[in-house]
Amino acid sequence: LALAAGVKQLLPTRRETTISRAVSALMENKGGADDDAFGFIDPKVGGAALEASYASGRSRAAYSQAIVFIVGPGNYLEYQALRQLVSQQPTGARKVLYGCTEVLTPTEFLSQLQPAPGA
Repeated sequence: LALAAGVKQLLPTRRETTISRAVSALMENKGGADDDAFGFIDPKVGGAALEASYASGRSRAAYSQAIVFIVGPGNYLEYQALRQLVSQQPTGARKVLYGCTEVLTPTEFLSQLQPAPGA
């Protein structure tokens, strides 16, 4: 029991993944190298103003909503990290929708690594 408590103290309580760091930087919208490679679609800006915002630098207001979609398999760790990111804010301050083309359980992932019969 004491050993389990000691191990638990060594484990990080906050999960921070690449995706949660990127979403946090993008939602804070302070600029910098972390968010320069990402595209923005801001519904408040449209038409010619949209093109001008890309050329002159977009609005620096923080975002309260984000949609994160992974093309390919997502995982529970990313989902949990995003949930933690949202829960650290005051209630309702941020909303993040997470989606992916496929979520695999560990068993499903291992079965995909198995060679196909007859291969």
